[in-house]
Amino acid sequence: MATHVNVMKLRGTVDSIQDDILTLGMKIPQYRNQPNGPFYENIIPVNVADLPKTKLRGLVGKRVEMAGRIVNLPVPEGEPSMSTFKPFKKYFEVVDTPGDLNVAEVVGIAPSGVIYNEAKPNLRAFSNILMMAGDTFVWAVVFKAAARLVKLACPRGSLLKVGGRLNLREYESPTSGWRQVYEVVADPEQIQVLKKAEIVDDLADIRDMGAITIDEDDGETAPEGAI
Repeated sequence: MATHVNVMKLRGTVDSIQDDILTLGMKIPQYRNQPNGPFYENIIPVNVADLPKTKLRGLVGKRVEMAGRIVNLPVPEGEPSMSTFKPFKKYFEVVDTPGDLNVAEVVGIAPSGVIYNEAKPNLRAFSNILMMAGDTFVWAVVFKAAARLVKLACPRGSLLKVGGRLNLREYESPTSGWRQVYEVVADPEQIQVLKKAEIVDDLADIRDMGAITIDEDDGETAPEGAI
């Protein structure tokens, strides 16, 4: 039996709390060997509706550490999916630990495979992966050379592990306007195909029955007026 994973650990400064949504600010170094920057600056909305109100008082401006997971929200049939990030009740606390933290890991099935997008002017190549971790759909995105590699290595239905950082991205849908999606931005060193789906050729035994032999063009000039 495969074990699926959907977990993120965040540490940063509380920017605001309103209507059961806590916004957490984090500055994460872009490179391991440059802890003083440049940084990824993430603002992550956190759904704290299930936490005791006493835990939330006076948190604005304070540093907190939490662990949690992405949760899909109920939507009317036919509507685009929506998700939120919910912390675990037993892992949410005020800390004085220096440095911000944003680590994420998802292990799940890629039921739709990998959607690869070629590089364009001013746009890196990237792959989008919709992963099914348990009963939750989680998006992951892979950039640059790793985007093509994961496309080649991960057929539809494969079991995949993606580690990286949690990001909230806004995009404009042609049918539903501006939307938000939580996604794991993959670290290329933390991508692993745990079980590659088998691609079955169901036509192998009958392909010859449909084979048609045609005469190839011999390269001669066509008669005048011929199409």
